[in-house]
Amino acid sequence: HKRPVRLTLDQKNFLTRSFLFFEEFLRNQIWGGRWIASIKGLESVNTVSESWEISSHPEHPSSIRLDEVNMLEITEINSLGIGKDFYGEKTLEYFGPKVPFIAKFLDARDNLSVQVHPDKEEVFMIVGVRENGKFYLGLKEGVSKEDFEKAVYSGVDLREYLNPLEVRAGEVYRVPVGIPHSLQTGVQTIEIGHISDHTYRLYDYNRDKLVYPSGQHKLQSRPLHKKEALDCFNFDSLQGQELIGRLKLRWTIINGSLENAIRRERISGHPDFYIERITFFRKKDSFAEGEAYALKDCTDGRFHVLMCIDGIVELKNKMTGDVVILPEGKTVFIPAALGEYEIISRDVQEAQLLKICPQMPEEQPKFNIGISVGGTKFKFGLVSNEGEILSLPEFNWRQKLARGFQDIKNPQTILNLFMEEIGILLNTYSVLPCQIESVGISWPGPPNNAARTVNATFLPFVEYPLEDNLKLEFGRKYNKNIDVNIVLDAYADVFGELKSKDGILNNKSKGIVLNLATGIEIGVLQD
Repeated sequence: HKRPVRLTLDQKNFLTRSFLFFEEFLRNQIWGGRWIASIKGLESVNTVSESWEISSHPEHPSSIRLDEVNMLEITEINSLGIGKDFYGEKTLEYFGPKVPFIAKFLDARDNLSVQVHPDKEEVFMIVGVRENGKFYLGLKEGVSKEDFEKAVYSGVDLREYLNPLEVRAGEVYRVPVGIPHSLQTGVQTIEIGHISDHTYRLYDYNRDKLVYPSGQHKLQSRPLHKKEALDCFNFDSLQGQELIGRLKLRWTIINGSLENAIRRERISGHPDFYIERITFFRKKDSFAEGEAYALKDCTDGRFHVLMCIDGIVELKNKMTGDVVILPEGKTVFIPAALGEYEIISRDVQEAQLLKICPQMPEEQPKFNIGISVGGTKFKFGLVSNEGEILSLPEFNWRQKLARGFQDIKNPQTILNLFMEEIGILLNTYSVLPCQIESVGISWPGPPNNAARTVNATFLPFVEYPLEDNLKLEFGRKYNKNIDVNIVLDAYADVFGELKSKDGILNNKSKGIVLNLATGIEIGVLQD
């Protein structure tokens, strides 16, 4: 098939103002089953492990047929001059000429390996569960780095060290970079994640030793990647139920209710995209032939991806009047320039689909880092834009540096400690650097705001430009520009008690905050 040198006007309109069905990339791995082939009606296909529905991956880009001769890969769209209408101007500017995620159907007829990803954060939505299917995610409470590394190299079943989850259809889990996980027999999912195909296997049920895996008829070698996996493994992460509580995402109803015919819910656990679940319910008296429920939507300057996971719906293009069918197991790409459209359900059974949209920077979940600097101890924490506080245990900074035989009289040593703890904080709560807006530091003394410097009797700081240097180090390490602000600790105490919904000064006009630590801090709120 050929790639057109240039597009005709009809082809441009087709690619920017029509519902687009790209060809799937089907992968058959050792653990795949018949579910994907079944819902897609692929009679000539035996087993499928993954169906890549939409992908800008350089090795497996989605492609679409323009006519009997010409086909076009999704990564070629922008070079033909229609990138803004296809992706959306803001999406193109922020993410570049690509769909910033890969959307897949997965079918685990057999167990997937215990694995980690070095550069891919993904979200799993459980679509179906058979045979008491499980999902293993993250380390159990109390598992040490040393014990887990020993287990990896001894070849034992690593599932004993992971949290076993009895999953149900509709549940959604976030899997950050470096977090071990394994889908088990009988689980069907939708996976949406970064554009990467890097997987490091830690344990694979002896498939690496050329045995006959369950259900396979011929030998297949499956190498492990123990060193690579451990190199990118996030041992700073939370563990046990505390971790699962962070990674299990919850749907928020944005329109409709259980009693209504249509319900829309949203999850926004990934910084690059958000997911909506749209459900069409059938009422008891709605079995009359031809009765329809319609939901109006609009691309609003960004592309949409719709994946039908149950039933069948119609899509109506308001601009052209064209109507297409979206059945279970199919995915449609809706270009940004298409504008308004309707999702229509005429089925007497329930219909459900996912809508996946790119998420702009201003819409992403954001956090601010807070650092409390004391004469004896430091403490680091995160504050979400909703006011949720996530913190690490405070620690004696002198003892920590002394254990590493580091020079506590060198300002760079303290700065390096700040950056090290920030990294641990982000890893612990699986927050990406791109989600950080600012760093605020509570300082034991008035900072020199005019010179942007600080002084401390117990730290090696004499008119030290901590704000500028921390900002510079953060930018070097994470390639992100952030604000750094340093305030007197007494002010920080008052501000925290004032702004926190559980603070003692919340909704009050006057008050005093007394903090007894290495030193004594007193803050006063007046009107």
